[in-house]
Amino acid sequence: MSVEEDQLSADDCYRCGYDLRGIANDRACPECGLLAERSRRVSDELHDTRPRWLSRLSRGVWLILLALMLLIVFSIVMDPLANWLFDWRSVASSPSIAFMIHYWPLLGPAIAAGVFLLGVSMLAAREQYGPADRADRLRRGLLRILAVGPLLGVVAQGLVIQWVLPPRRIWGWDRALRPESSPIWFGVLAACVPLPALLFYQLRSLAKRARSAHLAEHCAIVGIGMSAAVSYAAAMLITFQFGEQWGLATTWATRSSVSLALLLVCAVSALLFVLWSGYLLIEFAIAFHSAARQLRRKWKRDDWAMAG
Repeated sequence: MSVEEDQLSADDCYRCGYDLRGIANDRACPECGLLAERSRRVSDELHDTRPRWLSRLSRGVWLILLALMLLIVFSIVMDPLANWLFDWRSVASSPSIAFMIHYWPLLGPAIAAGVFLLGVSMLAAREQYGPADRADRLRRGLLRILAVGPLLGVVAQGLVIQWVLPPRRIWGWDRALRPESSPIWFGVLAACVPLPALLFYQLRSLAKRARSAHLAEHCAIVGIGMSAAVSYAAAMLITFQFGEQWGLATTWATRSSVSLALLLVCAVSALLFVLWSGYLLIEFAIAFHSAARQLRRKWKRDDWAMAG
């Protein structure tokens, strides 16, 4: 009895798409039995929306959190795991093992980037409520475009590895192929600087519609702080990678107490914003899931077909 959400209009039943014009709010949809009031929006507040859309938002936020956790875990375990799985004997005896080592550094980032793209796509899904969809259309579009960046970076890095260094030339775990040492990833990080701000400003708009002033304020602060943290990470990677070519000494970061203190302050600040953003994402995921459950109970209560 459900219809595709893209086919729904302001006068259509949320559940089945039946045209409700002329049917009073206290009457049921003739097609599916859902109370007509449930399908009519009197405001853009989230308690008037669809539970399915709220559930999608919750799943999207959880996927974004999962992608961040996967990236952290992979960055920790990929090197030890590679050293444990592969050695020069296995590479010499098996071309397939050499091929796996060739692309091993990209496995973790590829999985994390794919999960992140899926999560952002779900978070940026249309609500099918005209005023709200028009208000944040540009932000949702930019979110989806920028979320493709990390995955495109993985693909580009794979192509560069394929063209520059054939698999048969790799013997052992080559750290020169690690993604964070590639100029491509510097470009990816630079392109992703506005992504955290857009993400949290999208959540900020949802918090406002839920009448949560403190969440909206926190989202504005964390969005700017996370974009600054990404900028800091990109700058540090570039500086540590090319510092010697720019004339910096190998110990430039610790040569003076001022430079060391500045690095520590920036690093601690970035870490605090990362932790704060994780807390906010968890809070939003739980809130969306709880709101979806409450709406489903209301829909069930107002389902005349089920009552009959």
